[in-house]
Amino acid sequence: MIISKHYYSLQSLVSMSLTLKNRQQIFTAIFIAAIFLCVANYSFAQEDNDEEFKQGDLVSETTDTQGDPIELFNKGQDAHDKGDLETALKFYDEAIKIEPEFPEAEFQRGSIFLTLGKTSEAEKAFRRAIELRRDWTLPIAELGALL
Repeated sequence: MIISKHYYSLQSLVSMSLTLKNRQQIFTAIFIAAIFLCVANYSFAQEDNDEEFKQGDLVSETTDTQGDPIELFNKGQDAHDKGDLETALKFYDEAIKIEPEFPEAEFQRGSIFLTLGKTSEAEKAFRRAIELRRDWTLPIAELGALL
């Protein structure tokens, strides 16, 4: 009877061991599957957000910049840097329409007018920039060089 008792004890231990091992494997498989689903869901969510962000950029370029003089000024700067003076001038003009006391935009307009050979418009723009910001030496210097 002792042998059979050990046999059954050994058999139950092996059975419990296998069951515990199976439980660990099942738990591990479920855990890995859950991580995979989370990562996949996150990836799809990021793709959706990226698409919404791109669409939002298109909307913001057409609506937000119409009311934001700084954004218009920055777009003017970009166009100015690329040598597209007419486009830059349009952006600066729009920025000034929204914010009439914008000396930096006035100064940039003066620079464009000077480049285009429109000295009287350049002079007006430099004088307006000086009027708006008396301590700014850059438009003072440009006006002095122009005169």
